Amino acid sequence: DAEQAMQGWQQEWDAFNGRLAERSQSAQVERTRLDHLDRHLQQLDDRLQRMDQEQQTLGSQSTEDDVQQLAQQVEEQEAAVTGVQVKLDAVMRRIIDIRSGREQHEQELAALQTVHNDARGKLVSLETLQRAALGQRSEQMSSWLKSSGLQGAPRLAQEIQVQPGWEHAVETALGFYLEAICVDGVDAAAHQLGGLEQGAVALFDTHAGATAAIAADKAELLSAKVTSPWPMEALLGGIYAVESLHDALALRASLEARESVITRDGIWVGSSWLRVARDSDEKAGVLEREREITELTARSEAQAASIETLRQSLATAREALVAAEAERNQLQDEYNQAHRQVSDLRASLAASQARLEQQRSRREHVMMETEVLRTEKASGAE
Repeated sequence: DAEQAMQGWQQEWDAFNGRLAERSQSAQVERTRLDHLDRHLQQLDDRLQRMDQEQQTLGSQSTEDDVQQLAQQVEEQEAAVTGVQVKLDAVMRRIIDIRSGREQHEQELAALQTVHNDARGKLVSLETLQRAALGQRSEQMSSWLKSSGLQGAPRLAQEIQVQPGWEHAVETALGFYLEAICVDGVDAAAHQLGGLEQGAVALFDTHAGATAAIAADKAELLSAKVTSPWPMEALLGGIYAVESLHDALALRASLEARESVITRDGIWVGSSWLRVARDSDEKAGVLEREREITELTARSEAQAASIETLRQSLATAREALVAAEAERNQLQDEYNQAHRQVSDLRASLAASQARLEQQRSRREHVMMETEVLRTEKASGAE
């Protein structure tokens, strides 16, 4: 019986130890589970803390300010580029206009110089013929005029103007007096005639008073066809002017001894005489040539003035072109620099925008992950 009692106690003891071991093992498992849970919750807290810190780090306000500032700088720099471009376009158009104007002036100058040279050549030829017609090529005469102080005195043909169409009539009437030297008083020059050993000379006193005028009761006087600084009655007095030989012959019977009549084409008729010259005469055309010389001289001087004006315009255009090209080069440098700056700013803006977009995307991801962690933490705490 005692042995049975011992066996029963031993069995009970073993059962107790078994239950105790089971309970100890369960407690150990629970402690392990609780430790794991605590560690997990701690990990969740650590991750949440890191998420919070990252959210603070991902604050985008500074980046957004940078993007706005860069966008404003890009806009301002683009406006500056546009402003420089407008100035550059304007100076380029001005350069084109200056070059076009210069080319036009150069063409005008070349054409005008050609015309001027032709006019000068013709003028030289006419002056040579005129000097020969007026006896200004004679060496003996030139020497006497120089010694008499008359080398610069004008010839009568150079000082009078004749109504167009009546040149031949006036040339016929004046004859040798066309080359008369206009002097301020004949007496002084007359005392120098002893030095004239060869040649012929005529003097016209510009200070001589007007002679008694003949009434133009028969026809118009030839002197009325002449414009002169001095009275011409001494040389042309008593000479009437008519259109045709028929008119001259009709008037001849009424002419007095010192009167005559001359036609437009140079037929000269007196009361008892008639004169006509059809052969070549070096003095023929002197008056018309002198008028042509005067007109050609005036035209040549006007051309010379125009040439000088064009040369000055070209010089001004060259200076303006140099200045405009210098301005263009400066503006081109400014444009290139401004364009580089706007390109750099655009690149910075694009980088900042990309960085801001990355920050926004990461912040959204962190917020979602934080929400998941908090939900997981709440579930674990229960």
